[in-house]
Amino acid sequence: MKNGGSVDDSKEIFQDGLEILLKNVYVNNFTLTCKLKTYLYSICNNLWKSKLYKKRVEENYLKRKVEDDMVVDFTVTQDYELREKIFYGSFETLDSLHQKILKLSWQDYSLKEIADKLGYSAGYVKKEKCIGQAELVKRVKGNRDYNLIMDSE
Repeated sequence: MKNGGSVDDSKEIFQDGLEILLKNVYVNNFTLTCKLKTYLYSICNNLWKSKLYKKRVEENYLKRKVEDDMVVDFTVTQDYELREKIFYGSFETLDSLHQKILKLSWQDYSLKEIADKLGYSAGYVKKEKCIGQAELVKRVKGNRDYNLIMDSE
């Protein structure tokens, strides 16, 4: 598939696009001003771009590049270790279901694959993944050391 996606990714994006389309039709005062195909394509295209962006952010979340010829500053190393400690400490406080779902999603399993592994529906896994991510962000941002790092930057 183009842009690094799999068949499962395209099915997931298409399903999400259909859900958004239906939600817009039933919830909002919706008036279609272009072909349905064009509208659905633009929804799916935006969803895919969003997914690619989030994937890049995930990949770079804990990685920091340090040039080989640069001397590594002690504070950079200390900040990295502290950020890692905060992240994993916060992650370990999540309940086991959210930990499993997030670990599998970070290993590039699709929602359907995660649902099959854990014995839940894809919709339930998607909902719990969102809840788990939100809770993780809340716990990281609520960490006293995180606030000290953010205040110093």
